Amino acid sequence: MNEIGVGIQEELNQAVLNLEIARRELDQLEQRIKNEKESLDADLTELELEIRIEEKTINNLERQLALADVKPNKPGVVTWINDDIGATVHAGDIIARVADLRSFKVEGKISDIHASKIMVGNPVRVRIGEQSLKGIISGIQPTIQNGIITFSVRLEDKTNRELRSNMRVDIFVITSFKSGIVRVKNGPFVNGSGEQDIFILNGKTAVRRRAFIGDSNFDWVEIKEGVQPGDKVIISDMERYIHRATITIKD
Repeated sequence: MNEIGVGIQEELNQAVLNLEIARRELDQLEQRIKNEKESLDADLTELELEIRIEEKTINNLERQLALADVKPNKPGVVTWINDDIGATVHAGDIIARVADLRSFKVEGKISDIHASKIMVGNPVRVRIGEQSLKGIISGIQPTIQNGIITFSVRLEDKTNRELRSNMRVDIFVITSFKSGIVRVKNGPFVNGSGEQDIFILNGKTAVRRRAFIGDSNFDWVEIKEGVQPGDKVIISDMERYIHRATITIKD
């Protein structure tokens, strides 16, 4: 009985030892699998990063290739092109200018002595020959160069047929409004504001009269004193006759 008991105990101990060895081998195998998985994950992350870098490089090359084929982003007419054959062109260099002749914007310049009166939103009139276009000041450059203020004008009719690229026009900025005044057509007879002599037409006679000139714009002159509604004012240059009280008008 003792020999049988000893044999069974030895077999049991051996089985326990084998189980412990198997468990350790399993732990080692699981750790090795875990390490290999972490290594593979790291390799995969590095590979994905390399793929993203290569994709970005390809996209940049495709963008540069697309930029090499010059295309305007809007329809228009080519107004200038760099025709220096063989010249090196760097990123950002201007090689052509395209004007959208369907609409125009106006850039104005005025002396800085009027700085306090020039504001965004001021109505303006843009004179093209005998035609006057309405607009407003849409922007003012923050810096003054050589005593000149530069501002932008947004036209109501920015597709007017009279407009041309790089055309020079006269811009009149409206800084105030008045109503209920006596006004006459602007002309050479005006010599600034304040008191001055003008001539009123009375039949065949022009009579000199002292008047007080107020504000004016490109079309009209305000007469504060000396003229009544219905008076006919001679608006041509009368400086050579200003010493005479009356002038006889001949046909």
